Amino acid sequence: MMAKNNNKKGKKIVRSVFSRELYEVLEEIKIKLGLSESELLKIAFMDYAQKLNVIAEKIKD
Repeated sequence: MMAKNNNKKGKKIVRSVFSRELYEVLEEIKIKLGLSESELLKIAFMDYAQKLNVIAEKIKD
C-alpha cells in the first residue's frame, strides 16, 4: 500500500493492489452492500483495527 497526502485536511490517499480473484470478491461485497470501494475498504480496515485493539490503544493514549 502506498499513501499520499493530497489534501489540506490531513487525509491520505491509499492505493492497494489486489489479485484478480480478490478484486472480484471485493466487487461482489461492494454490490451486495451498496457501498463504494472506498467505503468498503474503510469499514474493513476499521473492523480489523478494532479486532487488533489498535483503536482502543489510540483512545487511551
